[in-house]
Amino acid sequence: MSNWWLLLAIKLNAQEILLTLYIFIFLHSLLTIALQGALVYVRVFSTDSCEAQISKALCYTLRIILRVCVAVFVCINLSITCQRIVTTCLPDSRTTHNVAGRSMIALSIAYSVLITWIAYRKDSYTGRVPYCTGSSADSQDVNTWNMSVLFAFDFLTICIDLALLKYNYYQINHEKSFSLSVTFRRRQNIVSIQQFLPSLVFHTMCYVVQLGGFFVVWSLRNEYSSVEFATVNAFIYCMPFYCAIGPAILLYLMRKGRLMRREKLNNVVEKAHTNVQTYFDSLHHQWET
Repeated sequence: MSNWWLLLAIKLNAQEILLTLYIFIFLHSLLTIALQGALVYVRVFSTDSCEAQISKALCYTLRIILRVCVAVFVCINLSITCQRIVTTCLPDSRTTHNVAGRSMIALSIAYSVLITWIAYRKDSYTGRVPYCTGSSADSQDVNTWNMSVLFAFDFLTICIDLALLKYNYYQINHEKSFSLSVTFRRRQNIVSIQQFLPSLVFHTMCYVVQLGGFFVVWSLRNEYSSVEFATVNAFIYCMPFYCAIGPAILLYLMRKGRLMRREKLNNVVEKAHTNVQTYFDSLHHQWET
């Protein structure tokens, strides 16, 4: 019974972390639509093109929350990997898994909010702007540093996931355990890593394109007008693509995994039924002869 409660705790912790990730993906998508909608609205309905501007307070408020979401994506991905480390290496303790999972969620959100506040705390929120960029002169240095750190987190997460995948494969194939809960956790880690890794790799690819394009654009800052600079920055912003495609990849692989497990279970049941039927048919034949 204790093993059952432990496995349930592991599953619930993983679901809590994934739910947090999906909430921020939904929030990012919603605010991106709101921001773009506000920009389109002032362009379409302003009688004078010089008045096609939105409030700085609205612009930076939405941009700040979007920055928090982008940082949370990376930190939550790392949190999922840390949860797998706990599941793989630490003793069978429900309390340990509960504390580890929720602490990772809290730390991810806390870091994202703190670094965004540090970046934007000196910005002015009065006045109006014709376009809404992700960084200002005051926030640029902190945002550049944060993007580099988040990219390092992403790369580290992939490396750890690959190492955990290989380690769990090795444990199953070479270090046999008589504990069903240990074997189940190892197999569950393998399945969860295989399902989540493509989405994580896609996120890293989006981040590489965004980070690389960001540095190229800023190195050529003097070659562009303000409007051209904002347009190019918007073009290389890849997180909306991740929000649309990343969860779809994960949900598809999870559904595919459930169907494969169901098929294997049906094969086991069918095989057992066939063996029983063969046994009684043979017994019946012996009695007749």
